[in-house]
Amino acid sequence: MFIRRIQIFVFILFLPGVVEARTLDELKVSYEVKMLELKNKHTLALDKLVTGYLGALERVQKKLQEGGRLDDVLKITKEKEDLKNKAWPLPKLGKSLPADLVKMRKVYEKTRVLVDRENATAIVEVATKMDGLLEKQTETLTKAGRIAQAKKAKVQREAIAADPKIVSSKNLLERVRLDRNAPVAMRIRRSGDHLEVLVRFDKSGDFSMDSPVENVVEITGGKKQKGETKATVLGEFVGAKGYQVDPYVAFESDLDDVLTPPMQAVSLEVKPGVTHEERKCLRIKMGPVAPNPRIEWPNLLEPETSASLVKLNFHYLIPLENQKLRGFAFHQGLLAPLDGQVMTTRGRWVGKSIVAESINNNANLRFYFEGLSGGGKTFNGGNEVVYLDDLKVTFQQFSAHSVATYKDGKVANKPVTDAEAQKAIILSGRLVSQN
Repeated sequence: MFIRRIQIFVFILFLPGVVEARTLDELKVSYEVKMLELKNKHTLALDKLVTGYLGALERVQKKLQEGGRLDDVLKITKEKEDLKNKAWPLPKLGKSLPADLVKMRKVYEKTRVLVDRENATAIVEVATKMDGLLEKQTETLTKAGRIAQAKKAKVQREAIAADPKIVSSKNLLERVRLDRNAPVAMRIRRSGDHLEVLVRFDKSGDFSMDSPVENVVEITGGKKQKGETKATVLGEFVGAKGYQVDPYVAFESDLDDVLTPPMQAVSLEVKPGVTHEERKCLRIKMGPVAPNPRIEWPNLLEPETSASLVKLNFHYLIPLENQKLRGFAFHQGLLAPLDGQVMTTRGRWVGKSIVAESINNNANLRFYFEGLSGGGKTFNGGNEVVYLDDLKVTFQQFSAHSVATYKDGKVANKPVTDAEAQKAIILSGRLVSQN
């Protein structure tokens, strides 16, 4: 009976023309009940939508299973798992998918947007009504000299204005259109190739790894060229966990030809195209007197402040005859080896991969021999050699910096074209800020 009385009171309270409640507490209770009602209604609508989609997927999966199409059956299974885990937005569909799945996904997403927008509209309407009632209460209580109660009404208004649910509902209505083409949220530049893209809000009206991206002519630096990323969402563009990264190959060489910049050798004799055990490769020889010997690739990596994740792939051979050159490592600048790895296997060709994050603010990749004797910066390599082949450096995860933010589809502030002044919003594929 009590619940029924509350429901009647809520119904009367939110009728047009009703501007006062007997007490602020009654007003608050009625508002909370109404919001709970909207939440339950939205939950039921989503459950019905998901149940219908799951049923359709089951029917398609059964047909595919009867046809012996294992790969397609597994794709349907993945879609069902995402639905059961309440994923939204759903992960981007891959390639070579069953036509039925593509068609059903489009219908589901369109319907989900409609359901979410309807719920957001109702939430904003109730919050706006409640704010109006509290505003009148504040005025009435102030005139009556009931200042403490007036302040309480003011605090309730502020709480509604800051309520994340209200804010997200307003954002959804502004940012998620019925055609699902959301407005632009930000222009960003990623580390490595310094490619710029426009990032749109995702299907929930948020700036997230599911936000669509599109190529744009860069404005940072002097090249002013349009990027060629194949990424369709932000997670792919920056290499976020769980997304298929659109990588950037910063350096790739079979080391068979003349060494050209940016590769530099210091106090080492390097000879490309040497045939050793049926491989054409780079021979690296170090004499008995070598001041600070190294191979260097300037500005190939990113500083720690623009945290990125790179992958080095290469082959090497350390001859058994070596007595002094027993190993080598790749460094970022002068400090410790990348990922702490030192290559020491001897007597055979070894294929190796190293995955490492930026560890300091030096952007140079360096090749150093390890464990050498010598005084000061002069080392003794005894005229021994190491062979290196097929070196490739690929950015797997990126940092991203804000070039410009947008509001209502227009640039909200003056674009920042100085790379050092741009604020980092993503580091090593992880979102750190949305401002």
